[in-house]
Amino acid sequence: RLRARLPAMTIAFDYFSRKVIDRTSGDEKVTEATDFFESAFGVKWLSGFDDLVVFEERHGLAVAESGSMIDVGRRRAPEAAAGLSQLMELYRYCVLKAS
Repeated sequence: RLRARLPAMTIAFDYFSRKVIDRTSGDEKVTEATDFFESAFGVKWLSGFDDLVVFEERHGLAVAESGSMIDVGRRRAPEAAAGLSQLMELYRYCVLKAS
């Protein structure tokens, strides 16, 4: 519906890998953090993405940029990045543009 009403647009969002949502990362700390977040805030993550091509194939939105938040941390605060957990590898961002 957005594409029909806004032919030129950019959308940016953060998301987790399906491995976090489905608790299949193989890292117990990632699973514990996911369980804690959902319990503490009373929410359930319903969607995650492992392949962003779905946005282009189904919705005509091109991935203009994407990456892990840990990479952002390494660029912006390299002194703190070493202490970031595996969860940050699976926490990602994406910028989509109407094509």
